[in-house]
Amino acid sequence: MNFSEYCEQNKNFDGDDNLKIKQNNQKNAQNLQKNAQKTENLSKNEFDNKFNKYKNMSEQQLMEELFKEASLQKQSGNLSAQKLADIKKSIAPILSAEQQKKLDQLIDMLRWNV
Repeated sequence: MNFSEYCEQNKNFDGDDNLKIKQNNQKNAQNLQKNAQKTENLSKNEFDNKFNKYKNMSEQQLMEELFKEASLQKQSGNLSAQKLADIKKSIAPILSAEQQKKLDQLIDMLRWNV
């Protein structure tokens, strides 16, 4: 549709239509806010649930969970060598040298065991 066709199609546009569009936009904005709030609440709840699930596990239990989840993610196509490299790249800057070494070891194990 070119500009002339658009003008012809909308030549009967009046103030009532403008009001309806404005009201519709306001409803859409309200719905977006509600959805964002639900997502934020869900994310916090998910975090709390995961934290509570893992907080009392030993390192060995955590490793087992990590490899189990990594295997599931790889099977579903959500985990690859590139994804692991991206994770390392995003986390490494905030880690100490010792933590970076441990992260490297974990990522190497995940590459070979997943």
